[in-house]
Amino acid sequence: MAYEALSALQNKNYFKAGKVREYYFELSDILRQYMENRFDLRAPEMTTDEFLATLRSSKSLSTTQKSLVRDFLSHCDMVKFAKYLPPNTEAETSYESAKRLVDETMEDPMEAKK
Repeated sequence: MAYEALSALQNKNYFKAGKVREYYFELSDILRQYMENRFDLRAPEMTTDEFLATLRSSKSLSTTQKSLVRDFLSHCDMVKFAKYLPPNTEAETSYESAKRLVDETMEDPMEAKK
């Protein structure tokens, strides 16, 4: 599901339309929805600080993955709320960070059947 949403986001061409903030709102929402579904975290209803505080006590993610989530959401918040306008290369890095988090935390289909 997250992969489909990420792919659909890329196909929307937000950057060509000058909709950078919209891109980041949707990108962070995709990751938050994924985290909620995958780890039963109420991510979409929380502020970034609330979510990160909850994540700190979670054993679902490694320390490296928690850092990646923190950095990803902090960067998204800069664009969404502080009106930071990142170059396209930073947007690509943010997209790759979201995809990496999904890749690294995706449930193993064999484990799901047990």
